[in-house]
Formats: sequence, C-alpha cells, structure tokens
Amino acid sequence: MYRMGTHKNGTKCSGINVAANYTDANYATVATSPAYLFTNRYPNTKIISIPSGVANIGDYAFVGCTNLTNITIPNSVTLIGNASFSGCKGIKQLTLSSNTKTIKDWAFANCTSMTELVIPNNVTTIGGAGFYNCSSVNHITLSNNITSIGNQAFINNYSLTSVTYKGVAYTSKSALQAALKANRVSVGYNVFDNTSLQQ
Repeated sequence: MYRMGTHKNGTKCSGINVAANYTDANYATVATSPAYLFTNRYPNTKIISIPSGVANIGDYAFVGCTNLTNITIPNSVTLIGNASFSGCKGIKQLTLSSNTKTIKDWAFANCTSMTELVIPNNVTTIGGAGFYNCSSVNHITLSNNITSIGNQAFINNYSLTSVTYKGVAYTSKSALQAALKANRVSVGYNVFDNTSLQQ
C-alpha cells in the first residue's frame, strides 16, 4: 500500500510509505521494492520510507522522483537495482543499508546534490556508472571488501577530491588504482575520470 497526498498522479505528493506487501493495480503483491515502482509517477515526492524486511530495491524503482530529499533504506536491503534512484537530484545525503552487497548499474547516476558517499563494508560490487555524474560528491569512502567496480562508476564526479579505501585517504587517482589492484579489485575503465583527484 502507499500513502500520499491528494492526487494519484503525484502533483501534491509529499511523502510515500512503501509497505512490504505493497499492492497496486499494476503490480502484484511483493516482498521487495519492485521494478518501476514509482518511475515518473510521483515527481514531487520528497520522503520515501522503505520498511524493514524489503530485501531488494527493484530496477528503475524511483526514477523520476527528482524532488526526493530523504530516503530511508533498511538494513534488510542487500541489493539496489539498475538505475533505481537515477536522476534523484534532490538527495543530499545517502545512508545505505549496512547489509547492502550489490549496487547495480546506474543505481545512483545523476544524483547531483549528494556531497559525501559512504559505501558500507558489505558491498562487494558497484555496477557500471553506478554513481555517474554525482557532481557534488567531494569525498567517497569505499567498502573495504569491494571486489568489483564497473566501468565509469564514478565518472563526472567533478567535485571529488579524495577517496578513502581501507583507512587510507587517497587524493591521487593513480595511487588509489594501484591500491585497488594490489587488493585484486576488478576495476573497469574510466572509473574516476573527470574528477578532481590528482593524477
């Protein structure tokens, strides 16, 4: 079920509470946040709360929630789907579930208001362009247990000046990539291009 303002098209919607057994005419009863859940349907939504028990955030689930500023992701979530929050330009602070293991392609692309990003230590995989054009992020803390970072995962993070990995803050792209390689992390192409990291 969902709770919102006066119009189902979202024009006066200020908050959505997604229940674990969410149902809608277009969706079956589910135990996860399904694909396309609120895609382009509630553009004025500012707050979304996902209840404990939801394990996966579906592909494209919140695309088009351009005014979303606050998202609560419970510790039950282990996977964040493709482009699930892509274009959520209003998100300023992102708190990921400590049990998140996989962030898929384009998951948080074009979230241009975020300034800092902490990838929890259970995360092993960040998909291609996962944080593409998060242009206000100035610092990233990578998971100590990351094993794979996809192509262009952090490209066009223009404000990015430092990345912390295994307790060391790197301001040099080459030094960071060497550290990742030394720890056998698979790193795609152009991952940190168009950032403010030193060469």
